[in-house]
Amino acid sequence: MFNCDALQQLKQDMHSSKEIVQGLVRGTSKRFGFVVLDDGREAFLNPDEMQRVFPGDRVEVSLCTNEQDKLEATLETLIDSALDEFVGRYIVRGKGHFVEPDVQGFNRWIFLAPKDRLDALSGDYIRVRIMRHPFKYEGKAQAKVLTRIGRDEDVAIEAKYTVDKFQLPFMFGEKAKEQASELESECFSAQGSRRDLTAIPFVTIDAESTLDMDDALYAEASSEGGWKLLVAIADPSSEIEFGSALELAARDRVNSVYLPGNTITMLPKELSHQTFSLVAAKARPVLICEINVADDGAINHFNFFEALIQSRQKLSYTGVAALLDQQHDTTYANEEVDAETAMSLQTLSELSYARTRYRQDHSLVMEDRPDYYPLLDGKRKIERIEKCERTVAHALVEESMLATNACAGDFFAQNPGNGIFSTHAGFKTERLDEVKSLLKDDRPELAAELDLNTLDTLQSYQKLISSLQRSNANCVVLATLKRTLQPGKLSMEAKPHMGLGLTHYATITSPIRRYNDFYNHQAIKNILKGNATQILPDGSIEKLQQQITAGRQACRQMERWLYCQFMLQHVGKTFNGTVSLVTSAGLGIVLADFGIQGFCYLAADRNNRPKVDSRRMKLSHNEQDYYLEQEVEVLVESVDIDARKINLAFITEAKAP
Repeated sequence: MFNCDALQQLKQDMHSSKEIVQGLVRGTSKRFGFVVLDDGREAFLNPDEMQRVFPGDRVEVSLCTNEQDKLEATLETLIDSALDEFVGRYIVRGKGHFVEPDVQGFNRWIFLAPKDRLDALSGDYIRVRIMRHPFKYEGKAQAKVLTRIGRDEDVAIEAKYTVDKFQLPFMFGEKAKEQASELESECFSAQGSRRDLTAIPFVTIDAESTLDMDDALYAEASSEGGWKLLVAIADPSSEIEFGSALELAARDRVNSVYLPGNTITMLPKELSHQTFSLVAAKARPVLICEINVADDGAINHFNFFEALIQSRQKLSYTGVAALLDQQHDTTYANEEVDAETAMSLQTLSELSYARTRYRQDHSLVMEDRPDYYPLLDGKRKIERIEKCERTVAHALVEESMLATNACAGDFFAQNPGNGIFSTHAGFKTERLDEVKSLLKDDRPELAAELDLNTLDTLQSYQKLISSLQRSNANCVVLATLKRTLQPGKLSMEAKPHMGLGLTHYATITSPIRRYNDFYNHQAIKNILKGNATQILPDGSIEKLQQQITAGRQACRQMERWLYCQFMLQHVGKTFNGTVSLVTSAGLGIVLADFGIQGFCYLAADRNNRPKVDSRRMKLSHNEQDYYLEQEVEVLVESVDIDARKINLAFITEAKAP
């Protein structure tokens, strides 16, 4: 018989003989899961083990090889659980009350005890907190209802739920409100050392519904050839000091989030839409970027200075495009445009054309795609979707903004450690070999011209993309390469923006809507005055990036919900679309009329599964090849609102009637 010491020693010996490692739990649509180990391997978690943890948990496991000769994990220790609060739906089954979590990779319900239900009803959307983690309670998790968000029939429930799910900050604190109230009454007619440019016919060009107008434009031909471009950018940092309640609130929000029918502004609406917005006929403080552009579109010189302007008119993209198409008619949309404004707009158009040609030769110009605007009814559901093709007016605004932000990037590169750069590193490092292989096989002549070992540099990347863009025959290759790109990132280091083909890029044109633009305004003015730039706390850039990502995800998920509701009326109808996604299960297809993506599932028949060439993003099924950017005709087969899925099908003889 073992004594206690011997038994303890035996347990220690058995434990030490195992391979003990750490990793993160990954859920699946089934009951089993995986542990993604720190060394990159994946170990299987059987259903009983998966029942004891949540997706995202950090765990310590022991490893073995199972009967299928696969790596399998046994839970040893729960190190940390990131799942604390989340949203979901209240479910009642018999006498049991549960929450169905809206958490990626989570596929089971969590019990709600009678004392923790907060009078919520079956079908309610709720926010809950984990009260018992299943690791310590034999796989039996328990949660508590914190708030009842609403029900499907509530007006604007999609926005309420999305804001709660992503914890988007939509309320300002009392100190921020007090500061905003004081700024509302400020008069900007006297701004000290600012240059008075109120006589220059600046105009804003935006969508008709835009209220937070960040920038106004003016251009004139230069007597020495080329043009002078003046970009006047709203300057909220003129009154909102670093470290003040409003600045901290803006830093917390990071940017304005444009949920359909519900904008969460970075600054209080009265400041975004009135006090700092470049409202026509109102004096406003601005940061001016003055750019001298050569005949060929090259930027010869730029400088920044503070000024006071008074926008002459608020113009729309539609109106400006109509005016420039007519050229000699100075009226549109029941408004009159004076001769000075008409001349400036014509000059802006000429300058824009030159800049586009220059960027085609020296950086990168992405293809134009239409924009889609969902218009909501009184119940905050989509009534219709407007498709807006890009016009010359969009181009001249875009070229002005790109030029300004490129100048800001160069300015911060000359004054390192001051500004926030917008960077893009090109291809994902782990996909470079795949990119090289694809080019060697499908574009051997181009691969021979390029040094494929330097595709991670701006020069080689720009040369590759420019070469591919010269022929429409390369559109599939280009679309495939886009799937191998890294996301853009903010950085305090001067790194290139390879997606734009620019050496440096730092956004400053939307300080009412984006915190990094707001911060960069402060930095530019400090550099001009010889003052030290206020340093952000450690980890701030990462937090800004995370919040930007959360805002984008929130917009996409809310749009997806509304799109599914909207597409219910179109079940059984056919549409033209473009292949946008290729997987082993089927194809993602964007409908041309609405810009909405649905999915065509092709893997239902086990004896007739599609074949996928993942390197070329090509799928073959029933003797038909499908690839990115391919135009197809599809039927809207069904819509699953709960799963947020729009199911499409190719038209067969059976479906044709």
